[in-house]
Amino acid sequence: MIRLVARKEDFKRDLMKLARERLWRLRTVLLPRAPDDNHEMHWQPGPDGTEVRHVVDPIVRFAYIVIDGPGESALRDEVTTRIPCYAPVELLDRLAAAPDAARARCALELGVGAPSSFDQAVFEAITATMGDPDPGVRRAALWAAAYAPWAAYRPVAQALAATDPSEVVRSTAEMLRDALDMRARSEVGLATGD
Repeated sequence: MIRLVARKEDFKRDLMKLARERLWRLRTVLLPRAPDDNHEMHWQPGPDGTEVRHVVDPIVRFAYIVIDGPGESALRDEVTTRIPCYAPVELLDRLAAAPDAARARCALELGVGAPSSFDQAVFEAITATMGDPDPGVRRAALWAAAYAPWAAYRPVAQALAATDPSEVVRSTAEMLRDALDMRARSEVGLATGD
């Protein structure tokens, strides 16, 4: 799965135009029933089952693109030719240069746009942000880690769950820790056939 953070907020029309021009089949539209529900549009560009999605979820509160399936690499190239998106290194730079008021948003962007396989620089940047003096930024960094659920985050989440002065941050850290534990158990089950 590939997630992309677009350079401009209002790219939905551009993605819809690309889908129309390429004759992608619109498979699903999820409309929010409440303000905190996801809003999604799913297209299937071809017969291989790969999907392109426009997603707005209640955690990050900004739109992003998900490409998932066997043809995801080629589709990423096609989509990013029409909709300029940040590369992970650019998202790292944005977080490093972010003023205090934008650090939470930039941490979430980095988590959403992180590569699917472990990246040391992304891990270090998100982990460092978990030590921010602002509890809102620490919480955003924990959510960012949930979008790139690498096992390396587990000890950091455990430490924050036990010691952070903010109850909200501790609770979010516990959720991340538990989700990482569940993911590890399911990966072991898949590997052993259990």
